[in-house]
Amino acid sequence: MKGGDKMKKVISILMCFAVLFSAVNVFAEDTSFTRIEALRLMAEKATYGEKAYDCPFTDIAEEDKLLVGYAFEKGWIKGTGDNLFNPQAIITRECFLTMVLRSLNYTDPISFTWDNPYPRAFIAGIYPVKYEGAFTIEEAKDILENKKSALSIYSMQKENGTYRDNLSYVSSQITKLEYLFFAEECTIVTGYITGTPHGVAPKGCVVYKADGKILSLTLPRINPWKGAAAENVYLNEDNTKLYYTCTVEKDYIGMDGVTVIQAAGVFEYCVDLVAREITVEKVQN
Repeated sequence: MKGGDKMKKVISILMCFAVLFSAVNVFAEDTSFTRIEALRLMAEKATYGEKAYDCPFTDIAEEDKLLVGYAFEKGWIKGTGDNLFNPQAIITRECFLTMVLRSLNYTDPISFTWDNPYPRAFIAGIYPVKYEGAFTIEEAKDILENKKSALSIYSMQKENGTYRDNLSYVSSQITKLEYLFFAEECTIVTGYITGTPHGVAPKGCVVYKADGKILSLTLPRINPWKGAAAENVYLNEDNTKLYYTCTVEKDYIGMDGVTVIQAAGVFEYCVDLVAREITVEKVQN
């Protein structure tokens, strides 16, 4: 091969690499965006009015201070510590869902946790399907579109509502969601009710898609208000049965000081999601 031909080949290879790297950069720009860009997207149609919102963070550009101050006062953001917001960091799916949930008046860590906002986001109607892969601006736009019809305060009837209404009702009754399972015929939600007379009480429900009926999960009674927490919660392979265990450390004795209302032991529960029946077996004393 002559020297000129060799040079042409080298130039051709270098041009191919240049095109490849350019495509990679464009792809990165299309599939990820920053925390400040996410805020701009959320507040795209916000009306600030004449009020001056103070920005509490020291790393915000002048042109974004009003936006960030607005978002901070509304409770959408809390910052990353040391008076910083880290505006140019790539935003995660969890972080964006957290900001949107806060904008719907859900509070963390009471209603959800920032590292696991998915159960609450699903119940709230902003995250109806599970997304896979990298978090994209297109997905963020879908979430904000869903937000338009999401409810921040529920006043649903308990028995005869639709699947979505009763799922919303259950969510409003469970202060802190822990597990969320999707089965073919139903959705299972478990979590805790806070503010009960003796602190925190576990709660779980199955909501059926066909008729919206609610099946409350059974839990061992360990005092008049509380039940034992559900542990090892899982669905079988064909999503027709839900299993969970509960541990009662000691016998719960009634007010008469004699009657055993709940015996100690480890109990395994099986919820037949098709038959809508719950069975329990004591597996360990």
